[in-house]
Amino acid sequence: MKKTALFAALLCLAQSPLHAVVPSLISYQGHVTDAAGNIGESAPVNRTITFRIWNSATAIADANRLYAEKMVVTINKGDFSVLLGQGTSTGETMTYANLDGTGLFNGNDVYLGITVDDGNSGTVDAEITPRQRIVSSAFAMRSRVAESVDGQAITNGMLANNAVDTTQIAGNAVTAAKIAASAVGSSQIADGSIATADIATDTILAGNIAAGAVGTSEILDGTVATADIANLAVTTAKIATDTILAGNIAAGAVGTSEILDGNVTTADIGALAVTNAKIATDTILAGNIAADAVGTSEIANGSVTGTDIAAATITSNNLGTGTATTVENLRMIRGTVRSDGVRLYGAGFTVVKVAGQTGLYQINFSTAFSSVPSVYAGLIMRGNFKPYVCPGGLTIHPIFGTDNQTPSSNGFTVSMLDNNGTNAYDRGFQFIAIGPR
Repeated sequence: MKKTALFAALLCLAQSPLHAVVPSLISYQGHVTDAAGNIGESAPVNRTITFRIWNSATAIADANRLYAEKMVVTINKGDFSVLLGQGTSTGETMTYANLDGTGLFNGNDVYLGITVDDGNSGTVDAEITPRQRIVSSAFAMRSRVAESVDGQAITNGMLANNAVDTTQIAGNAVTAAKIAASAVGSSQIADGSIATADIATDTILAGNIAAGAVGTSEILDGTVATADIANLAVTTAKIATDTILAGNIAAGAVGTSEILDGNVTTADIGALAVTNAKIATDTILAGNIAADAVGTSEIANGSVTGTDIAAATITSNNLGTGTATTVENLRMIRGTVRSDGVRLYGAGFTVVKVAGQTGLYQINFSTAFSSVPSVYAGLIMRGNFKPYVCPGGLTIHPIFGTDNQTPSSNGFTVSMLDNNGTNAYDRGFQFIAIGPR
């Protein structure tokens, strides 16, 4: 059964002369009809009515629902009367659990939405539109604040000068918590009225003491601790000769900044007192090491690199039995070339598939070897390196030079043949060239 209109309503706070406080109920009367223009015309009917208070005239999100309740209401010829606040929960999300307090009616716009059960469980009951804005009489619930004064509700601006005197203040009523910071100045304190008992421990700070106000007579013997002395406040002039003994110096108290340059002599360092942990990285230079002071036991395994070895300092006398006595300075170039002459892997060379020639590739080293290198090449078969011997695979020829069986220091050419070794054939290959730099 569709509701068509809410014709008239009265919304106000329920009043009671028997109570000194504002009740947490709102009196509400209304008139409602169905599509035919009547509800409870022939006899009163009971219907469930849901009352919701929103912060919007139209929005229906959970965040917009401030309060909700439902109750069974008797409707007689369309008229009904209820006390909001006596209903039961709808189970819906809402901001306030009841009508009590000042949070709900805090001066913002709020709207009452009403949904009347049409008696047909197969339909969804729609809220009557438009929602009614709740105005001044409902905001009288804020008057409950008048039963007591909120903390800090009365400010200085609300009080006339000299309005509060001794007769308005009960004994011991003014506590430290009731006095604002910096509210009590010199003019509020009678001369000589502050005694030692009135000063809490550690309440007088350096900023409250006039320069020169504290002398020897104000300091009890033995009361100055380390924390009372500013850093660098004790200078040489303050220390009598021979008054600082070893027992007066804390472990680790004397560091580099406390020792003048050049003041530590050999006599000041105990035997074996300087260990690895005391020596900073890179602080010992060659000039600080005596001749023959560093032997095998002073060198960690693996710590000597190529840059630590002077040129021509390793001779056959420095090598163990069975080790090489002649060192050849070599470099290596390796490469993988696709059948169309594209370099797949390797560096330090260029490759050209000779134009108009089947299976002929030219390799040039980017930097020539100082002498003819040793070159080994093999075919690429299904992605694997697979060498072949001639005939039936490849031959290597020099680019420059007179020897037609070896490469030159600048590069070489590769002639690829079929597996029978008879016909030129485009094939991928790999090579390694090792020679003197």
